[in-house]
Amino acid sequence: MKYLKVIFNINLNDFFIYAINSQILNENLTFKRVLVPFKNKLVVGFVVEEFSQNEKFDFNVENIVDIIDEFPIITLKEFEFYKWMSEYYIVPLGQIIFNALPVFSIDKFKININDNADLAILSEREIELLNILKIEKNIKKIQKNFKFFFIYLNSL
Repeated sequence: MKYLKVIFNINLNDFFIYAINSQILNENLTFKRVLVPFKNKLVVGFVVEEFSQNEKFDFNVENIVDIIDEFPIITLKEFEFYKWMSEYYIVPLGQIIFNALPVFSIDKFKININDNADLAILSEREIELLNILKIEKNIKKIQKNFKFFFIYLNSL
């Protein structure tokens, strides 16, 4: 099983552990934003590390809901700089990183659909998402029922 250390834009200098099924996704998620359950709602988190572990944890590990970014949004050098800033200014790393990055909000996310898409080159899952997007306009509702929404949206 693959696990992620995720930080948030909160006043706590610690990470939270989330799981991802390695059969679903084989790519590295380090330095990407993910959508995860946190305090009974979906929140954007930032992955600082990915690791594998065969042993069970003493606590319940939630699965990530979605992956927002197609590519890492910072480099290792930038991450090291943010870590230095966090230690020097005694500010949680999550607050440093989220204040350095552009704001991402599902509420302000808008999708324009181009009906000229060549359906022959799309996967079955991409076609399914395209059909859902034509009917449902509420991103939060779609996301609840369509696993890894952003991955398929990015591929479209």
